[in-house]
Amino acid sequence: VKVALKVLFKAPMIASNNVHTLRREVEIQSRLKHPHIVNFFGYFHDPKNAYMILEYVQGGELYKHIAKHGGFVQENTARKFIKDIGAAIKVVYS
Repeated sequence: VKVALKVLFKAPMIASNNVHTLRREVEIQSRLKHPHIVNFFGYFHDPKNAYMILEYVQGGELYKHIAKHGGFVQENTARKFIKDIGAAIKVVYS
């Protein structure tokens, strides 16, 4: 199984008193199960960083994909993204 590591630097979180955000993200990610949401497998940390173990997705993050195309996608692609995101949000908030 291929996985991706999301590396989060602790120093900025500590400086902005935002450590609770990481805890909340881990808590939320561990509960989400949907085909359009990246699977969360766990996390660990060292003195400098926190690491989230996530499902590897070919092509990377959606916002980077859109940015690579000048911030625009074709209408049909946008419809698919909106449909998939809407389905995932429905699961989160139901």
